Amino acid sequence: MKKRTLQSLGIAVVAAAALVPLQAQAWTVKVTGTIFDLPDGSPASSDGFGLFGAANAALAGDSYTETITTDPFVNSTIQCATATCLGTAGANAPGLSAAPYTLTVTVNGISFVHNELAPSFNSALLMNSLSAQDPTDPAPYDLLSQTVGSGDCSGLCLFTSIEALSSVTPFIPALDFNQTLSVAGGFNYADTGSYTAFGVFDGQSSQETGFYGSIDTLSVNPKVGVPEPGTLPLLAAGLGCIGFMRLRRRTRQSGVGAAAAAHCRSRTRMTDSWPARRS
Repeated sequence: MKKRTLQSLGIAVVAAAALVPLQAQAWTVKVTGTIFDLPDGSPASSDGFGLFGAANAALAGDSYTETITTDPFVNSTIQCATATCLGTAGANAPGLSAAPYTLTVTVNGISFVHNELAPSFNSALLMNSLSAQDPTDPAPYDLLSQTVGSGDCSGLCLFTSIEALSSVTPFIPALDFNQTLSVAGGFNYADTGSYTAFGVFDGQSSQETGFYGSIDTLSVNPKVGVPEPGTLPLLAAGLGCIGFMRLRRRTRQSGVGAAAAAHCRSRTRMTDSWPARRS
């Protein structure tokens, strides 16, 4: 399997001396699925940078795997802490801090790995009014959301979000970032609005790699083997300036707290499409 880092984009990279210093409460969220194009006329999922093969190749129909590892409790803001909601958020802004993360996205047997020590934002959210059978919620649902981003979209930026939602199948038994979950099926995009979004965007050239993906399987804190020695330099590849792109967000799928959201909107606004391409 090939692996690529920010170096594959020709970006100046500051080498990290070690892996992200994740805390004991770190969680790993892993999803697999199939890349698709949104049916509303939004720009197609494509690989402008050639991260996963030929530059500008269409990605719809390809299988993908995405893994995010981070420590939600390093985020500076508590989004919610109730009987059916646990969430934190952080941003790179005065008085705020966002948890470091490690991101791995694999498409076509090629893995893009990003190790970020200073994210633009980070948000983790669990909601389980469906699993908890909350009598006060007239439309109960379970939601797992993990969103991270890096960089400033006036230049290179990166954004990715995993949004798993179900109002039919309860899948979050506890509000605990350290629990182990394994779910197959139940996250059809047309029925639930669940998706994974990934994008790298260059605000100077409007070049981008971006896709939406179905969530066919979801696992939290899966057991993984010790990385081979040859993979460690790749995992420690670096600090780059990549990180944020826009996507449609349903109103029920809260991704960032108010403070973090205000900061992110000041950088670049979420819209109903990918960043507009310039001629």
